[in-house]
This record gives sequence, C-alpha cells and structure tokens, in this order.
Amino acid sequence: MKTPHKSIPLFKNPVLEALTHVHPSIPFILWIPIVAYLIWDSVQAQGMVARDALGAVLGGIFLWTFIEYGV
Repeated sequence: MKTPHKSIPLFKNPVLEALTHVHPSIPFILWIPIVAYLIWDSVQAQGMVARDALGAVLGGIFLWTFIEYGV
C-alpha cells in the first residue's frame, strides 16, 4: 500500500499548520469568481471593448509570470 505524501511542516503550531493544507480545487473555486468579477467591473468602469479587455488580462498574466519568476 502506498503511503500518503507527508509535507514538511511550515509551523510548529498545529492550528497554523492545519490552515496551510487545502484541497487543490479550493483556490480555483474561491478565486475564479472573484477575479472574473473584478475583471468585469474594471471593463465596465473603463468602457473597454472585449478585445482590449482580453489583451489587458493576457498582458497581465504574461507580466505576472516574469515578475514572479524574477522575484
């Protein structure tokens, strides 16, 4: 029988350590609706067309990738 993967503890406090473990789907379930709303709200406030909004989102993802890698 395969043993479950045990991660390295980040905290000595068991409560804080328990808060560091979430199911992989939780960030998507939580953040996709928030990000979608914020993009929609920004597009409405700026009066952008869909092409410009898509370009801004893709540019932001591209820029974030390089900033995250650089940091």
